[in-house]
Amino acid sequence: MLKKMKFLNLTTYLLVIVVLFNSCSKKEDSGHIEADISKLTTDFDKVVVEKGRYDYDTGKQIYTNDTINTNNGQFDYRYKVNEPQHTAFYLLKKGKRVGKLSFKDEYSKTGTFWGNPLFGNEHIKFFVDSVYKTIEYDGVKNFKIEFDGSEEADIFIKLNHYKMLTAENIKKYSSSYALLNDLFDKRDSYTVEEIKKLSSLFSEDLKNSKTYSLIQTYVKNKLAIEVNGFKSNFNWVNINGKNYNFEQALNGKEKMLLVFWASWCGPCRQEIPELKKFYGQYNDKVSIVNLSIDNDYEWWKKAVDKEKMPWLNLSGLPKNKNGVGTQYNISSVPTMILIDKHGKILKQIVNNDLPAIENLLKEKPLL
Repeated sequence: MLKKMKFLNLTTYLLVIVVLFNSCSKKEDSGHIEADISKLTTDFDKVVVEKGRYDYDTGKQIYTNDTINTNNGQFDYRYKVNEPQHTAFYLLKKGKRVGKLSFKDEYSKTGTFWGNPLFGNEHIKFFVDSVYKTIEYDGVKNFKIEFDGSEEADIFIKLNHYKMLTAENIKKYSSSYALLNDLFDKRDSYTVEEIKKLSSLFSEDLKNSKTYSLIQTYVKNKLAIEVNGFKSNFNWVNINGKNYNFEQALNGKEKMLLVFWASWCGPCRQEIPELKKFYGQYNDKVSIVNLSIDNDYEWWKKAVDKEKMPWLNLSGLPKNKNGVGTQYNISSVPTMILIDKHGKILKQIVNNDLPAIENLLKEKPLL
């Protein structure tokens, strides 16, 4: 009987451990923020919670706002997000913005605070442990507070101080969207094999996320370019809707200079006079083609009309808004890629470094 009781006690103990482990490791399906900043101020009656994310389908920054009531410097906010989002908190009094919350960076040696950390479906507490100097600008006070309970925000802040994108850290924080998003943001710094290895370490939940699917699309497109070059699936349109395939864009030349740009990109517009000089010197040997990553047809058309570039300007607009950027994995502009008549990459340059292209052409005379 005594042995049986000991066995039952041991079984119960193990069950408790399993339950506790599961409850600790389980991701929340909704978020809950409990805030008490009454040590700093009670002079507000509402809080606007602004969540922001980049929509890769439309190519636009999307913001959503929730307004919640407060009570004597305290508020309680429940929410649900598909993926963690950068979140800002604004204090209102009688409909007027009077304050904003900033969150302490525990890893900063210079007293840094963040205005819109990354918050997910977590149980988070906002509190005031130390009172910091309040800065006021144009009638809006910046209140500095602490938070606890958000692994996503903590890792997001850490990423600004330490190298976190390692296999060891991803295994440790396999459900961290902040790490996954950082891998996507820094994808151009890694080889295809490195991206495949690191992304495989994330949890199954994150492998079902939009960001993970974007990473896999990036890998697929990068491999396609490495194997087939730019010749395959080259089908873009000018501002009048006329289609151009690779051979038409090459126009009988031995090489093609692809210039990735956007109407809103200042450096892109500034380099156009130099590109016109380049065109005058190499037009008989190199075909220049501007490929826009704009997501607004009217803005793109207006810029093309204004700049009067004497070479092809193509895009996926108006139907395929993110086609160019997605198919060719272009995340920053200006970017220039020199390719041969088979579509293979000879030189890729980010930012304004047209002389590097000219030097390559001089070193290897065109036949």
